[in-house]
Amino acid sequence: MRMMFDFKRCISICVIKEGGKSTDPDDSGNWTGGKVNGKGVGILKGTNKGISAKAYPHLDIMKLTDEQIEKIYYNDYWLKIKGDILPEKIRLHVLDFSITSGVSSAIKALQGASGIERRNVDGIFGTQTLGAMHNANPWTYQAERRRYYVLISRADTKKLKYLSGWLDRNESITKICLEG
Repeated sequence: MRMMFDFKRCISICVIKEGGKSTDPDDSGNWTGGKVNGKGVGILKGTNKGISAKAYPHLDIMKLTDEQIEKIYYNDYWLKIKGDILPEKIRLHVLDFSITSGVSSAIKALQGASGIERRNVDGIFGTQTLGAMHNANPWTYQAERRRYYVLISRADTKKLKYLSGWLDRNESITKICLEG
């Protein structure tokens, strides 16, 4: 019997994939300025279950409770990707990608995976995305995520060290979506 991909199930999977706390100084997400420090930009506050200092510089990242983290995921990710109306087969993928790379990137991937022409991919969940989103499936969404990860790794070679992990996570999420 296939299990439902509701918010609670999706977020529990994403939190496991995110792991615990991280203060990797090479990860720009761990810095309040969104850039690896070296020129006085930001403070290394880290990441806690995917909640990053880059996205939430005003929060004490390491002291966030599970309830606070879940509330952030719901309000700032699930609602913005319209998780409740996304096709169930790609809900987890879109949520997971929004956590790792931002809501706009996740919606752009949804648009690409749905067959929307590249010139119309804008990262905004509008009527065109709403009408096309049922064309996306875990495989086409995985391909869009892979494309994104490869492009950002080429643009910033410091991110190459993360590429293998991103691709492994992408494949793992695809398998979970397919298996239910």
